[in-house]
Amino acid sequence: MELNDKSNLCRHLHDFVSDLQLTFVDDMLSSVDRYSYRVVTTGSSSMIDHFAVSRKLYQQVQDVKIDDCCINLYEHCPLILEVCVSLSCSTVPTRYQSHGSDVVSF
Repeated sequence: MELNDKSNLCRHLHDFVSDLQLTFVDDMLSSVDRYSYRVVTTGSSSMIDHFAVSRKLYQQVQDVKIDDCCINLYEHCPLILEVCVSLSCSTVPTRYQSHGSDVVSF
């Protein structure tokens, strides 16, 4: 859904986000990454996929990007949200690499 749409559905989404005190992170996307939905055959594109985070977590967001790789099997491109947080827990996390990214599992 385009966030600037004037439909009732979009208004309800904005109300929901506001009620939960969330913030969209779309403003952190580079000017190159402006479309999360692309149909190559028709040339249509739009920004209909989004992340919303708490206002406190928003300060910890390091990067937001759209992975527009050539081998994408669907019209929706994956959104990647990189967040830096401090964790304190009693279990020892397992750390490994997956698809070139560090993954921490508890």
